[in-house]
Amino acid sequence: MDSLLRRDGWSMWKSQLKGWRVRPNTGSLPKDIAYILFIVFMQTTVLPTLLGSAGVFDFITPWIVVSAVRQRPLQATVLAMITAFTLETKLAVPAGIYLCSYWILINIFFQIRPALSWRYRTPWLASYALASFWIMLF
Repeated sequence: MDSLLRRDGWSMWKSQLKGWRVRPNTGSLPKDIAYILFIVFMQTTVLPTLLGSAGVFDFITPWIVVSAVRQRPLQATVLAMITAFTLETKLAVPAGIYLCSYWILINIFFQIRPALSWRYRTPWLASYALASFWIMLF
């Protein structure tokens, strides 16, 4: 059986990277924190430089929404608060604005989590739209 396994560098590298696929709810809080910090960095630093005034894209809010639906409440709250603290230190906003908005958003999604289904797209579209609308209004 050992002779059938490939032992070159590419297959070993590929097997190591399988655990580091970028997705919400990896099952490991340190990985989730690393991913959200990477997304915050991309959204606040790289994308404005590349796109200029062409548009602003929000990748953080859908990530927080999926995390709130799929993770346990403590892990999702920790992830949302780390995101809020990172955004507040990076952007020039009044103190606590992201903390309050993400705290409310997380708690709302904990309450409506049983109503969301992976089968239908409409609740997810409405959830993303309302979450983005909430963050823009707040």
